[in-house]
Amino acid sequence: GWYGFVAGTGLSAPVDAIVDTFTRADAASLGTTETGQPWTSTNWAILNNQAMPTVGDVTTRALVDTTRSQDIRVSCKPTSAVQSVRLCARVTLDDATYYRLVWESLTTATSYIQRNNGSGFFTVGTKFALGAVVGDRIGFSVTFPGGVATINAYRNDTEVYSATDVAPPPAATYAGFIAITAHAVDDFRVDYL
Repeated sequence: GWYGFVAGTGLSAPVDAIVDTFTRADAASLGTTETGQPWTSTNWAILNNQAMPTVGDVTTRALVDTTRSQDIRVSCKPTSAVQSVRLCARVTLDDATYYRLVWESLTTATSYIQRNNGSGFFTVGTKFALGAVVGDRIGFSVTFPGGVATINAYRNDTEVYSATDVAPPPAATYAGFIAITAHAVDDFRVDYL
């Protein structure tokens, strides 16, 4: 497990999740999660207790080091039914390789999992509907039972889609989100499975 340090208290108990609800003063950067991990981000700010991209394109990213390349679930609460923010896991800091959960609409069959192995994006499985509304928690997990990548999509902790991938991106420990347009992210978390 991973341990946090709070000045004057020594080592704390193992952390089972990385959490950031962004409930802090407006700021020009994301700073540090509520569980102590620094954000590595470009073009993200805190605005009205949400993470908000200051520009919207594929280079607008916010990542935390999970210390794990597998057995994690990345999730957030969307602030718009039509989003262009992608949750991502197994991300390299140069954005060359990773998995991402894409949702163009929370309710229709326009969500999908993609893999980038450095040579472009490939859809893992088929498109599916998250069946979610604004305020629901959505996310995806990456596990490797038997050495094959299994990616599951969730709505409010209920699995809504599952696919396997025999050509996963290389192991990397960063997770977070990437903005395509200026939609905010709320209540981000990474759970260790």
